[in-house]
Amino acid sequence: MRRLVVCLCSVFLLVGLAGSVHASPAIGFSNDPNTWSVGSNNWGLGFTFTPTTDITVTELGVYDYGQDGFMYHDHDGDGQEGTPYVNTRNVAMYSSAGDRLAFATVASEDPLGGFFRYRGIEEPLKLAAEATYFVAAINGWEAFAYDPEDFLVSSEIMFLSAGHVDPPAWGPILTENISVLLDDTVEYGNFGGNFQYEVTNIPLPSTVILLASAIFGVAAVRKRHTE
Repeated sequence: MRRLVVCLCSVFLLVGLAGSVHASPAIGFSNDPNTWSVGSNNWGLGFTFTPTTDITVTELGVYDYGQDGFMYHDHDGDGQEGTPYVNTRNVAMYSSAGDRLAFATVASEDPLGGFFRYRGIEEPLKLAAEATYFVAAINGWEAFAYDPEDFLVSSEIMFLSAGHVDPPAWGPILTENISVLLDDTVEYGNFGGNFQYEVTNIPLPSTVILLASAIFGVAAVRKRHTE
């Protein structure tokens, strides 16, 4: 009886692990990427993508040049490195039609994950598989990542194209509705925005049933032998 209880506990543990949730960034870089454009404009930069499975977005992120907080950096040798500009950056998720689905203001104090800082959104956002979305962040005249060589894409995300938002959406706030302007001159894009998401892997019911049946069968046979 004791062994049967142990076996059943093992089954439930396997089910729990199979249905566990993991958080992943949509894109990333294995090395410090190329950077471009300090002081040229307050760009709204991002990328279009399609989830290959249903996902839930939990955090929005912004590229942090230098990984030392959001500052105005000396990218072009003008002697102004480290001059404070603003310690927050806005980032938003949009549908393919340009409707804003989620928004966050990321601060210099928010957790750093790779080359991006992240902040949780008020309500987790579910994105459907095979649909197209766009994530964009305002760079605040700070350097952004440009066409990185060591570009990484999560397995549940299909990267489509680099993009930026239309001029009315530039500035401190990304507006409710935008037009996405795609840029085919770079292979991987200008970044910009990013996000963290979760996927729940649910085991096939038949697999669980077969495993449980096998355990009960073994227990029944052992019981007959002991009788």
